[in-house]
Amino acid sequence: MATFQEFHGISLAPNSWIENLIVEKLPTDPFPIEHGRVWYNTKENKFKQSKLDENGVVIVLTFATEEELFAIVSDFTIDGGTY
Repeated sequence: MATFQEFHGISLAPNSWIENLIVEKLPTDPFPIEHGRVWYNTKENKFKQSKLDENGVVIVLTFATEEELFAIVSDFTIDGGTY
């Protein structure tokens, strides 16, 4: 059986991608925040993502520019490699 990398609750096969992703548009951040969620805060005009840190605590990453998005994505690792 193949083992797939898991991103925010979604298992992706190697060399696969996500199409037609719909991001929630919310006027405020959701509460309570659960890990693995992506949304756009319309009041702040920023995309946000929740994930677990190394201690299992839910943290929120915020990005508004392409550079900030690439900085977050560069932290993803698959099988020891960085994407």
